[in-house]
Amino acid sequence: MSTVTPERPVWVILATHLVICTGQAFMWTALFTLALGSLPEKPYSHGSAALNTLQQLAGAASIAVLVSVLAIFSDPASAGASTGSTSLDGVSAAFTAASLIAVASIIGALFLPRRAKETAPTSAPASTSAAVEAREPR
Repeated sequence: MSTVTPERPVWVILATHLVICTGQAFMWTALFTLALGSLPEKPYSHGSAALNTLQQLAGAASIAVLVSVLAIFSDPASAGASTGSTSLDGVSAAFTAASLIAVASIIGALFLPRRAKETAPTSAPASTSAAVEAREPR
């Protein structure tokens, strides 16, 4: 997206956007699970609310930074022009900045803790196995 030109077909831009959004969907699911998985059941709702609030604040701050980059690198002389490439340099700079932030995030994700492997219990409790046997037809 940082190399977009006015001649680029719209379907390429839409396909790229779709890939980015799909990747974010997979990323957020895993990160929320990792972040909230270590909480006990009672404060889980508070942890979820705090995490959602932080996500919204980080998104707003990121948009502010990227719009600032777009404004800094856009050509002020062509701001009133009606051509499609008036702020293309600014958009390219904003996507480049977003790409750098994404690379830094990927590197940071490598340092996230791994989930411990859970071991299966060796035998079921007596009450559970008796209940299962009572329901099974003979």
